[in-house]
Order: sequence, then C-alpha cells, then structure tokens
Amino acid sequence: MTRLHLDYETASDLNLKKTGAYKYAQHHSTRILMLGWAFDDEPVALWEPHKDIIPARLLLGIRDASINKHAFNAAFERLITRHCLGLEIPPEQWRCTMVESFYLGFAGGLDKCLKAVGLPPKDARGNRLINVFCTPAAKNHKADWYDWNNKPVEWHEFCQYCVQDVDVERRLWHWMQQFPQMNEWDYQQWFNDQRINDRGVPMDVDMAECAIDIWDMEKADITSTMVEEMGIPKVTREPFLQWIEDNTGVKLDNTRKDYIASLLHKGTLPPEAEPYIKLWAQKEGKATSKYSAVINGTCDDGRARGMFQYKGASRTDRVGGRLIQLQNLKRPLYGDTHQTIDNVVNAIKCRDPKFLSMLFPDSVSEILGGAIRHALSAPEGHTFAICDLTSIESVILGWVAQCPSIDATFRDGKDSYRMFASKYYGIEYDEVTKAQRSFSKPPVLGCGFMLGWKGLIAYAEGYGVDMTQEQAKNAVDTFRGMYPEIPKFWQWISDAVKYVTSTHIQCEGYRLRIERDSEMLRIWLPSGRALSYYKPEVRRQEAPWSTQEKPTYLDNFTYMGMNDKNQWVRISAHAGGLTENVVQSLAGDILWHGIMNATQANLPVTLHVHDEIAVEIPDAQADTALTTLQACMIDRPHWCRDMWLGAEGFITKRYTKD
Repeated sequence: MTRLHLDYETASDLNLKKTGAYKYAQHHSTRILMLGWAFDDEPVALWEPHKDIIPARLLLGIRDASINKHAFNAAFERLITRHCLGLEIPPEQWRCTMVESFYLGFAGGLDKCLKAVGLPPKDARGNRLINVFCTPAAKNHKADWYDWNNKPVEWHEFCQYCVQDVDVERRLWHWMQQFPQMNEWDYQQWFNDQRINDRGVPMDVDMAECAIDIWDMEKADITSTMVEEMGIPKVTREPFLQWIEDNTGVKLDNTRKDYIASLLHKGTLPPEAEPYIKLWAQKEGKATSKYSAVINGTCDDGRARGMFQYKGASRTDRVGGRLIQLQNLKRPLYGDTHQTIDNVVNAIKCRDPKFLSMLFPDSVSEILGGAIRHALSAPEGHTFAICDLTSIESVILGWVAQCPSIDATFRDGKDSYRMFASKYYGIEYDEVTKAQRSFSKPPVLGCGFMLGWKGLIAYAEGYGVDMTQEQAKNAVDTFRGMYPEIPKFWQWISDAVKYVTSTHIQCEGYRLRIERDSEMLRIWLPSGRALSYYKPEVRRQEAPWSTQEKPTYLDNFTYMGMNDKNQWVRISAHAGGLTENVVQSLAGDILWHGIMNATQANLPVTLHVHDEIAVEIPDAQADTALTTLQACMIDRPHWCRDMWLGAEGFITKRYTKD
C-alpha cells in the first residue's frame, strides 16, 4: 500500500503542551506554517502555504482512502488536517509511528527513539526554531510574530528542519519493519481509541474555576498564618527549615512531599513542630493542578479531549494518561452517594474556604484533591454508566500461574482479601473484620509481583496501612504459602528469559512463548501480542541483600528502556517485574475487548481508567446501558475462555469511585 509521510509545523496563540492537541487545533489562531511530505521513499517535499496553494498531488494523496498517512504522533497530524485544512480523514487511513514504537518497547518523543536505536537524530536546531516561529514573540520584542519576512535565515533553517523531520520519521518506520508489527485488531483498537478521544469527556469548568479560587484564598491564609505565628518574612524552604530546627529541635532532611507526608503519617513529631509542618504540607500541596488541567484542556463545547494515549504506559502496552491524567486521581473523601457528591460540589461552588472547612473536617487541600473526579460531569439529560472488572490482576495472575485456589476463590463468589485475612489471622472467613480486610489488601495486590517484606512495608504505606517488619514478613510468607504456584511461575519466567537471551532458543510454558533475535527478546502473550525488550543481556550483578562481609551476585536479565526518571538506560528486570508486565498487559487486552464490545453495542465509551469503562448515555437508558456494559466486559476473548471474569457497576451524574 502507498504511504504518505507527513509532518506539520504550526503556530498558535495557545500553548500546545498546556491545552493538548484538540483545543490547540480547533483554536482560531492556529495555522499551518509548513508541511513536509513524501510518498513512499521519494525525496521529501515542502509546502509553504504563504507561497502557494497546496500541491494537487499532496491534496489528492491526503484525500485518497487507499493511501495510508504516516506520522510520528499521527493524532496531531490528523487534527491539524481536520481543523486547519478542513479535511476529515478518518483514523483508519492513518498509521502512527509513535504508537508502533511504543509497541516495540520504546518510549518518549521521536528524538529519543532515534537515539535509542542508533539512527541519525533530529535537527538540533528544532526546539530553538519552534520557539521562534510557533509561539508569539516576547512582549519586549518589536514584532508580535516572527516569520519568513523578518527572520528569513532562520526560516530557511526551519524549512530544512521540517523536511528532515519527515526523513527521520520515515527512517524509523523502515527500521521497525524488521520486527513483528502490530496486529490488525490492535490497530482497530487504536482507531477506536482515536474516536474515544474525539468524543471527549464532559467537564464542569465552573467547578474547576471555583476550586482554584478557593485554593488561592486558602493558600494565602495559610501563608499569612505561618508568617504571623513563626515570625519569618517569607515562608520559603530555607527559612522554614531553619525556624523548625531552631524552635522545635526537629531537623528535617528535606521538604519533599513524600518525606513530609511520611513524617505526619507516623505521628511521632513533637506537638510544637507538627502544626507548622502540617501547614507547610498544606501550603505546598498541588491541590488544584488537575483543576487547572481541566480548564486548560477543555474545548469550547465543555469537553476535554485527547486524554488517552494508546500504548502510552511503558512496557505493558496499556493506555497512558494525558492532560488531566485520570489514571492517578485521588479517591473521593465524600463521594459515596449522589447526595454527598452534590454537597461537596455545591460547597466548592460557594467559593468560600471557611464554609468548606465548616462542612467537612479535612483540610481544604484534601477536600479539593478528593473532589477532582466530580469535575467530570455528564451534561443535562445524560448520565454515566460505569463498570469495573473485579480484581482483574489477581484473576489473571492466578490464570497465568495456573493457581486453582485463586480461580476457586472468585468462582465461589468469595473476596480475595478476606481469604488472605482468614489465613493470616487464623480465623474463619466470616469472622474477618473490616480492619483485617483493609490490612490484607496490600499483600494480595503486591506480593503476587514478588514484593519482599521491605517493599511490602513501603507499598502498604500507600494504602494507609502501617506494617511492622514482623507483620510484613508473615504476610509475604502467608501469600507464598497460600499460592505456591506463583513462586514457581516466577522461577520459570526468570529462568526462561535468561535461557532464551543466552541461547536464542525459543521457550514455551504457562501459555507464553519467549523468543529473541539479534535486537529484541519477545514474550508472546496468549492474546497474540508480544512484549518486547530491546538489546537483552544477562549480566552478573550484586544482589540487593549483598553485604561487604558476604557479597552475593546474581545473573540478571537486563534490557534497554526508559527508567522512572525518563532516562534511556539498561534496566535490570526481576521475575516479579516481568510477571507484572504480563499480567498488566493481559488486563489491558481484556479491557479493550470490553471496550470494543461496548462500541459494537452502540454504547458511547467516554473514558476508561485502569480496569474501568464509563459510557455516557441518556438518563432513560441508564439501567439498560449498565446491564449491557457489564455483559460486554465479562464476555471472554477467544484466548481465555476458561478464565473467570466479573464486573460490577453503578450509575452516576458525576464521576466517582464506587
């Protein structure tokens, strides 16, 4: 099939990173500066709208349904084509080199991908030239905008940059063809992903604006209180740390959010220090950052678009969050019922932090942070039907590791946390208390991915659960004793990836197939997709528990990838991490099966987060839609007919966590 490679350079009054591509492309000020284009492997051509009308061959190629349009981050090119050229080209005619690179285990922008694979980089002048021509000039400059008239030399460089962008994108596409490509059904899911992004999520912008106003007033009040009571002219990091040490004897290591939160959670701070450290934590909280994202990313019709990046979650192929980042929203503090949700929202809309504090006992920052989900609000006459897959990670882990006791737990209608608590505390299932069930949640969710006792203590803190060393050790032993098949699976996958990496001989087991070539190790999943690990090696490394007196070394599976600091480095992967990759990836496949089913059932999917799907429907159809959505989600794909699946749901006007 003929390919047409495209790359736009645009200018706008809006900041693309703040608003996202949808709002940016729709804005009246957004315009095309130039378009680099090339059919197949022909020389790259450049169209500059200020010089001439669009070339006939280019226009015909864009309109031709038999020609695939290729771009790195094709969603942007598709939207600019729609709003600035006035051509509606459906997702089926586009191919995204960025998504294809994500499938192969890469991450980040085009330049990072090129560097990772050793291809020639993008033109280093690019960012500087984009700042010159794509955004308004600084206020103290003579011109409002720079272009070909007032900066002709730089404009010529910009044209060269655009042409080179098409060339390097095409080189990357060619380089990736040596590896197995995305399945057609995988691309069908991306087409649907594009339509879900096009549909957008309805937002209550008024609520977001009120929340920001409240926080501005509250933060000013907190700062004033600290200045008055502490006697320091400015409440900044160094004066604050010095005052705390001088007046309370507490020497804080730093003011990082997680460190301060841990100190406050432990409750061991002296009474003369705790109130001020708590005030600092409240002042520095990002209570309204997501409300700002709501305002910045919402289009004129009240819907935020472009919040989901297909395959954007590194190494699992799951959907990543963009703009408002729905994947990491805080749980609602007061959002269990329609009435409590309305109470919180109405109180926020009063724009009075003192009134908010009178109604609810938590700090203003905590109330606002917990209420962010409710800014996602169905329009008049409509509602959300929301369904969540039941304990899907535990279900899949038990299925992959062939653990019959996990499968039996769910088939018998029992709760996995209560089952664990029953074993841990040595009591009957029906005797488990709410507190004991809450204690059991971190071990059940974390120990399946090989958490040791130290890791479990830290993991449990994130759930508000305090564990002693002895409790954590007992929890790890209990989990592994209850489900011995899981440690056996860890051992198998650890041995298998190292064996295949070293010998290049394919290995099969546990419904997985592992293979490698000169560049990649692939774990083929039963769904038909592969998890790819670039430049795999087995390296002897010092064990985490190694000491100077008793050094210990392990042969570890390693590969090149993006770490948590967004750095391209060699990563050491233990069996628990590989297990999590497999489980998370299969969970994504099952969720997408439910999304595709819902689409075929004419349910307009509005959002999907982790293992949850929300559809937006007329009020009168809510009950029927919820039943249909649940059926769509528990329908098993052909590759896991023997897996138990469950889903529970609810109906709500404002988004919340049931």
